[in-house]
Amino acid sequence: VGLTAAVLGDRLPLLLATADELQATFVFVQQVSEKIKGKYDSSALDSVLDDISIKGGHALLHTASTIMVFGKRKVLRKGDDYANPPYGQVSTVKIPKNKAGGNPGQTANLYITYGIGVDDTMGLVEFAHENRVNIEMAGSWIQWGERRFQGKAQWVQWLRENSDDYRKLRQQVLEWQPEAE
Repeated sequence: VGLTAAVLGDRLPLLLATADELQATFVFVQQVSEKIKGKYDSSALDSVLDDISIKGGHALLHTASTIMVFGKRKVLRKGDDYANPPYGQVSTVKIPKNKAGGNPGQTANLYITYGIGVDDTMGLVEFAHENRVNIEMAGSWIQWGERRFQGKAQWVQWLRENSDDYRKLRQQVLEWQPEAE
């Protein structure tokens, strides 16, 4: 593991140039906080590990790093009854360190639906609902344009079935600006 971190740390600048050309993102999840030396019986391996050991773990040495802290906030169930099996969860992601750009200290909610993964449609609806992006509310009813939905779940289902409306709402959210106070 330690050797992998050393090799990737040396080659990361080359990978970053390739990622920039391809407009891609590489994610390396690697932080081992245990000592590798002594786990293996090979004295040859121990001598190699002596040269690359990093105190506090074997982490990638790299030019841009972001620390993300994940936490489960809420379990999603149909209704409030615990007899219903969960169908997803809301996880909070906080970014305490960000050398890659952007502001540290920001948080985001990820809506994870089991069997789908990160549910971007639910996230989009939640953002539009919380910030009142081109919607009107009356109790549990939501009016978006000419369409009326009873609750966010119905709206999410509609957007999943109608990709043109999904793209339209996504564009409205991207163009949304908070109102000046």
